[in-house]
Amino acid sequence: MKKILVEGKYSHGAKLYSKGKHEKIHKGRDYVGYSSIPYDWTKALVRNYTQPIKNQYQAGMCGGELYSQAMQIYRTLVLGLPFQELSEISFYSQNYASGGGMTIDAMSNGASFKGLTTFQNVPTPVNCTEQQSESTKWENTTTLADCLLKSGIQMVSVHRDIDSIAQAIRDYKFVGFMVGGQNGQTPSWLSFIPSPPTPNTNSNPLWGHFLCSTTNIPIPVNGKKLIPFYQSWGDSVGDKGIQYFDENYINSGYIYDAFTFTKFLFNKDLQLGSTGTDVKYLQVKLGMPSNTFGFGIFGPKTLAVVKSYQLKNGITPTGYCGILTRNSLNSKI
Repeated sequence: MKKILVEGKYSHGAKLYSKGKHEKIHKGRDYVGYSSIPYDWTKALVRNYTQPIKNQYQAGMCGGELYSQAMQIYRTLVLGLPFQELSEISFYSQNYASGGGMTIDAMSNGASFKGLTTFQNVPTPVNCTEQQSESTKWENTTTLADCLLKSGIQMVSVHRDIDSIAQAIRDYKFVGFMVGGQNGQTPSWLSFIPSPPTPNTNSNPLWGHFLCSTTNIPIPVNGKKLIPFYQSWGDSVGDKGIQYFDENYINSGYIYDAFTFTKFLFNKDLQLGSTGTDVKYLQVKLGMPSNTFGFGIFGPKTLAVVKSYQLKNGITPTGYCGILTRNSLNSKI
């Protein structure tokens, strides 16, 4: 834990852009949690769900930690599947940036088109190094196919105020943060409620970090609303690995992004010659890796795979993705 917090030695893992670029990215996605029923802060939100506390050790793989935690929640509480721990390394090793860490773009792209496999397939070793976290030696036909089964997820934005965040956790089960943090604050980043950066009064450099919220929200303490997040620095941080963000931090301008993940739904007809994002989702949904030649282009190979899918699912194998094929695809996990 202490090694991760040594400035300039190990990255916290989130590669920050300028605030302006993050603002553009955040506004460029669809939003959830804004127009829903207001969150009721008089009642604690408590769910019967237990999440293992993860530890990124010396690696900058907090992005992998966030996404694996998020998908564990999604699969258990949204899809109703038995709990299964997922591998942070399997996500991070496919999406890390040069020098360690992950960008918000890589997070979105990885969720959409790469996915992740189980912790049983790719466990995180104790005292994991950056080199170990970037290794793709785990990749083989079986584990990559398993990753594809867990892709097809899209990132959507959540407004960065505490009520919208609470609404999104209530309605979508979790929210992810990309935050700017700083050492030397009081309370520190090891504490129950960390403090946001104060760059004008603190000479320590700013670092970036990804976190996934818990599924629960407590009743305000002394009038203070709090959003709990799983930390990825082990259970010695905060309250046994959980930290709380108050309105002071959320309104500080150092929540660079707030988002959740939802299942991508096909709502456009696709055919030979179609191009774009919908085709990419179609290809990964049908088991074609994102490194396939012609990714995003509905060509002859995609046509053959679509026909095979239609045949297996009782649809006339024309290769045209109309309403019957789209409904079938949307019904799959």
